[in-house]
Amino acid sequence: MRLRTKLVVIIVFVAIVPLAISAYSTLGVHQRAFDEKVKEIRSMTAGAGAKLLQAQLDTYRETLTQAIQTISWGELTDEEKDGALWLIYQQLNEIAVVTLLDQTGQGLRPSVYLDSASSVKKLNKHSTVNLLTLKAFANKIPFDDAKKHGIGVGDIFTPSPDILPILPMAFSVAGQDQSSPWVVSVGISMGQVCKELRENTSDASGLTVMLVDPLKRVVCGSGNATPLKPIHEHLKVGISGGQPVELKYENHQGTMLLATVAPMPNDWAVIAEQAAQEAFTSSNKMRLQTLFWLVISVIVAATSGLLLGRSITIPIKNLVHSASEFAKGNFNYRLKAEGRDELAALSGTFNRMGEEIGQRDAEIRQWNQELQQRVEEQTLELREVQEQLVHSQKIAAVTSLGAGIAHEINNPLTGILGFIQLMINMAQKDQSLDEYTDMLRHVEKHSLRIKDIVGRVLKFSQTYKGKDFTEIDLSDLIEKIALDFDEVFSKQDIQLRIEFEAATRHLMGVPSDLHEVFEALIKNACNAMPDGGTISMQTSIVEDQVIKIAISDTGKGIAKENLNRIFDPFFTTKDNWTGEGLGLTLATRTVESHHGKIKAHSVLGKGTTMTIYLPSARAEAHLK
Repeated sequence: MRLRTKLVVIIVFVAIVPLAISAYSTLGVHQRAFDEKVKEIRSMTAGAGAKLLQAQLDTYRETLTQAIQTISWGELTDEEKDGALWLIYQQLNEIAVVTLLDQTGQGLRPSVYLDSASSVKKLNKHSTVNLLTLKAFANKIPFDDAKKHGIGVGDIFTPSPDILPILPMAFSVAGQDQSSPWVVSVGISMGQVCKELRENTSDASGLTVMLVDPLKRVVCGSGNATPLKPIHEHLKVGISGGQPVELKYENHQGTMLLATVAPMPNDWAVIAEQAAQEAFTSSNKMRLQTLFWLVISVIVAATSGLLLGRSITIPIKNLVHSASEFAKGNFNYRLKAEGRDELAALSGTFNRMGEEIGQRDAEIRQWNQELQQRVEEQTLELREVQEQLVHSQKIAAVTSLGAGIAHEINNPLTGILGFIQLMINMAQKDQSLDEYTDMLRHVEKHSLRIKDIVGRVLKFSQTYKGKDFTEIDLSDLIEKIALDFDEVFSKQDIQLRIEFEAATRHLMGVPSDLHEVFEALIKNACNAMPDGGTISMQTSIVEDQVIKIAISDTGKGIAKENLNRIFDPFFTTKDNWTGEGLGLTLATRTVESHHGKIKAHSVLGKGTTMTIYLPSARAEAHLK
C-alpha cells in the first residue's frame, strides 16, 4: 500500500473517526436535552395555563360570593337594587352583565351592562354587550343549580365568532320571603384569560395553547382555534384521566401532533400541542449539520494526507486536544486557524461548532436556572399558605376550646365573686377583721381579672357578618385613642407622630372593636419602649380601595424566629408579662372579620411596624 494511501487511512481512522464519535456523542446528549426541553416547555405551558385558569375561576367565585352575600337584597328599594347591581358589576373588569331574578326566574330589575364604550375610566375595561348576547346569556343562566346548591356555573357560550366567550355564574341570595330565594346571575367575559394564554404561547416552536370547557369544547386559544369547537377524540381521553397526560395523535388533516393535557377540577383543561415535525426541526437540523461538517472534515483530512506528510500531524493533535476540551465542557477553547489550506478551514469549522455547542449549553443552563427560580417561587407561596393554614387552625382550636372552658368557668366564677363580695360586706362591719378585708379585696381583684380574661376568650367565638358595621371617621378614632394614652406618653417620654391622608378618612366597621385593635398595638409599642422613643402612625390609600394604617415604634424589636408567632394565642416576647396574651390574636381576628389583613415587620434593636389593611368606605362603593 502506498504511503499516501496509508497516510489517508491513518488520518481517517485515527483522527476523523474519534472526532465523529465524539461529535455524535455530544450531539446525542444535546439532542436528548433539547427534545426534553421542548417537552418540558409544552408541559409547563399547559400547567401554567391550568393554574392561571383555576386561579381566575377561584378569584371570580370568591370575589363575587363575598360581594353578593354581604348585601341584604330583600330589604333594598328598587333604586338600591340598581345601585347594588352596579356595585357587583364593578367588582371585576371581566364582568359583562349582571342581573337579579326572582324565585321564578323573572327579572326583578333591568340587567346591568354596557351597550357601548363608556367614558367612565373605571368602566372602560368592561366588555360591551348587545341584544344577541343578552338573549344567549338569559338562556344559559344556571338558575336551578344556584337555587339548589347556592352557586351554579353554566356552560360557556358565544353568540357569534366575533364575540368573546362568556361564562355564566349564578348565586342564590335571600329575597323578601326567606322561603323563596332570589338569584343574582353574572356573565363573565373570558377575554383576559384567553389573552394571557395567547401571550404565554411560544410562536417560535409552533406551540398552540387551548382552553377547554367541561363540554370538551375549545373556549379560546392561540393560533386559529375556533371558539366552542369540539376537540379531537384522542384529547378527550386525556382530559378524563385527572392527571397531566402526554399524547401523540394524528389530526383530521393527517398531521402528527404532540400534546400535553393539563386537566383541572370540574372537567376544565388546558391543552398545549405542536406538530411533531416542528417540535423536532431544530434537532434534525443539528443532526444534518453535524453530519455535513463531519463529511467536510473527512474530505479535508484525506486531501491533506495526500498532499502533506509530516505537517499534518500537528493539526491533528490540535483537533484531538480541542475535542478533549469540549468533552470536559470547555466550549470556549478555540483552535488557531492559520493559513488558507484545508486544515485551517477544518480548524475554523471546529471553532464554529464549539460556538454553537457553547450557545446551546448556555441556553440549557439558562432554562435550568429559570426552572429552579420558578420552583423556588412556588415553594415560597406554598410555605406562606401552609403558615396561614396552621395559624387558622391554632385560632380555631383556641376558639373552640376557649369558648367551652369559658362557659364552664363563668358560672362558678360568678358564685365565687358573689361569696367574696358578701364576705367583704360582713368583714367591714367588724374592725378586727380589717386584715381579712384587704385579703378578700385582693382575691376579688384577681377574680375580676380572671373574669376579664374569660370574656376575652369568649370574644374569639364571635363572628361578624357586616350587619353591625357603621361608617367610621378614622382620624377621629385615632385622635381619641391618642388622648387615652396621653398620660402614658408623658410618663414614658414617648413622642407620637401622626401622618394622615384625607382620602383615608372613612371606612366601614365596628368602632369599639377597631378601637381595641389600635389600643392593643399602641400598648405593645409603649411596652417595647420603656426608656422612651417615637411612635409613628401613618395612613395611606392603596389603589383607591384599601386603607393602609402603619403603626411603628423605635423599640427593641422582635427576633426573626419569633416574628411569625406573635399572633399566636398566649405567645409574648415581653420581659415582664402581666397581660392575658390575647391582644394581637384578638386584633388579628377582628381585622379579618372586617375583611382586612394585618402584617408585622421588625428589625431587632431598631423597632417594629404593624401594618393593617382595611377596605375603604368610598361613597360609590357602598349602598346609600
